[in-house]
Formats: sequence, structure tokens, C-alpha cells
Amino acid sequence: MNKEWLEESINGEAQINFESKFEDISFDNEQTRQAYQALQRTDEWEDFKKLMIEDYAKNITQNVLHKIEGLKDIVREAGEE
Repeated sequence: MNKEWLEESINGEAQINFESKFEDISFDNEQTRQAYQALQRTDEWEDFKKLMIEDYAKNITQNVLHKIEGLKDIVREAGEE
């Protein structure tokens, strides 16, 4: 595992999170579906998508770092015993 692999994994997970919440949506109403698809074809949608993926990646990174800190604490405690 290296830094590049970790960054790619985090960005991939962020992309999956975005898609699961905003792109894999089904609508019962045809008019609603068409309006949503039209929205997805705008520059604003692309800006929103980029910012949301960055936000997801930031949150995932924070969670990973928090878990690493927890592991460091466990190793440190184990060394003291």
C-alpha cells in the first residue's frame, strides 16, 4: 500500500458514494425523471458533482486517519504491557 493507491481508493469510494446517492435514482413520475436528467446535463450539476465528491473524499480521509490513530494507540498500549 502506498500513498497513490490510498488516494485512488479514497477517490473511488467518494465517486461510488456520490453515484449511489445522486445518480442511481429512479422516479415513478416520467416528468420528474426528465427534469432530473435535464438538471444532470448542466454545468451547475458538474460543479455540484465535483464539490460533493471532494467532500466525500475529505470525510473518508478523515475517517481513515482517525482509524490509523486508533491503531497507533492500540500498538502503543500493547508495547506498554
